[in-house]
Amino acid sequence: MRGILVATAAVFLAAAPSARALDYVSQFRSVAATASAGRDDGLTDHKESSALGPWGNFASTGILYVDDQGIVIGILKGSADQISDLAIQQVSMSGSLDATVLGGCSASGRSELSIEFSVDTPSPYFSTLSTTGATHTSIDASAGWNPTGSGTLAPGTYSLSVVFDLAAGGGSSSSGTYMYSLSLIPEPSSICLLLGGLLLITAQRIRS
Repeated sequence: MRGILVATAAVFLAAAPSARALDYVSQFRSVAATASAGRDDGLTDHKESSALGPWGNFASTGILYVDDQGIVIGILKGSADQISDLAIQQVSMSGSLDATVLGGCSASGRSELSIEFSVDTPSPYFSTLSTTGATHTSIDASAGWNPTGSGTLAPGTYSLSVVFDLAAGGGSSSSGTYMYSLSLIPEPSSICLLLGGLLLITAQRIRS
């Protein structure tokens, strides 16, 4: 009986069709920050990655203003951070932006994720988008799908560019947070077959 259970479980797992997946053709992620006191080109900081998988980084620039006694009386700062992941069935990114300024100064923060990907089978998907504060959002995508809604991706190649940024000047500071994700919906048949196989393996272990 034990041999039958193991064999049946193997059949269940082997019968599961290939899962829907994002096949990445190209990818680029970056964070950038600027700060300018108006009397020069200012400061910039930039980090980027073209690798797959999880990525997290932080860009920050800052200028301290001090009085004659060396006491800090103000700060000019731009910053941006990003935590993101390019996984088999999901693209995700989140983070925060900040621009702290004084009169006559300017600062900014920017976070970007750009990818080109393909799917081999019709793939239902959904996306989520949220921001707080002064965060500005810019999303560009290839024709044929809605990157801020839900639907089904037909087999083919798609592009997606998501940019979150904010800027401040004239003595008015600003900050905000952001989050975006694109997720494929797993095939119900795959889930059922995998659960069936796992249940049979569990039953075999209990009997043994």
